[in-house]
Amino acid sequence: MRYIMIMLAALLACAAPLRAQGQLVIVGGGLADDNDTVFAAFLEALPAPDAPIAIIPAASGVPAHSAAAFAAQLTRRGVAPERIRIIRLAVEDDPDTPDDESLWRGHGEDAGEIARLADVGAIWFTGGDQARILATLVRADGTDTTMLALIRRRLAAGAVIGGTSAGAAIMSDPMLMQGDPLSLVPGAGADRDPIETGQGLGFLRHALVDQHFGERARLIRLIAALRVRETDRRIGLGIDEDTALVVAPDQRTARVVGRGRVTVVDARTTAYPAGPTWAARGTKVGMLGNGESLDLTSLQRSAQAAPTPAPLSTPAPCLSATSAAGLPASQSELIAAISDALAAGGEATCLVSAGQAGLALKFSRTADASDP
Repeated sequence: MRYIMIMLAALLACAAPLRAQGQLVIVGGGLADDNDTVFAAFLEALPAPDAPIAIIPAASGVPAHSAAAFAAQLTRRGVAPERIRIIRLAVEDDPDTPDDESLWRGHGEDAGEIARLADVGAIWFTGGDQARILATLVRADGTDTTMLALIRRRLAAGAVIGGTSAGAAIMSDPMLMQGDPLSLVPGAGADRDPIETGQGLGFLRHALVDQHFGERARLIRLIAALRVRETDRRIGLGIDEDTALVVAPDQRTARVVGRGRVTVVDARTTAYPAGPTWAARGTKVGMLGNGESLDLTSLQRSAQAAPTPAPLSTPAPCLSATSAAGLPASQSELIAAISDALAAGGEATCLVSAGQAGLALKFSRTADASDP
């Protein structure tokens, strides 16, 4: 895989757990009902074709609705309704149902709900707020609830675990909780959420996951968040909406399915120099599209695969703008276009401002001899 090097600076405009044996299907949010490729990847990962499937809506603000919506997509694809189990685990009450789902908060220790997970071949985490998943599946002292301990055993026994949006974020440990990259700019103001990481569930060993990646321009956020990890574990995976990263049982390889891209961020040699403004230098960024596979150990494309989606047309070789106007809607597409426009050794700089705050991104292209 070719990588582009990125240097980032915030400025003022005026100035070893156990090996998992089941697959992971990590969706970057915004999963469309007609995305048969992603749904197929989840169902094909079942250890048996008739295995029960559990849906955990804990992250959702409307848990009953979210669970029912995903269940409907499964039945539309031939899953018998009696195979689908909606686990009563939530924090928020769904106002459109007669039940008070907020009373499900303590069901991570409820013997009846836990028993419903005992033989499942798949577990799906809906989107919402990842903090709610932690509130229901992790005890106050940071240890696993009885339900989470069983989920880990099911994964080790071959069950697939999938999730979208918040259900993707919890795959890492630590995980990304929230954050606006412009909070890194001095004087940005308290109205911007700081970038925060916290305890995750850690089903994925290798990397820190971020979601809604290209659509919400989260490259800088992910690079900043990687600083909290040990130097040799500073690997990030940014997953676009309507796109999944399917991780193999041994977690040595992963493949991309869906309509967007996965951005691979290698910050193991990144420098985070101290100073009045935030900066990161020397980060490697690579792109994968539908059908492409990644070796999670070497971070190289593991085999020649289907071509990536064509990037949107952009000015070359250098991009500069005072606002997002005229730029591709997805940051992933923007980076892919820069990569395509740059020859080896070339450079490009993007300037994006928001009010009186700004971020500067400087890219250079390196070619890897192992690239197919």
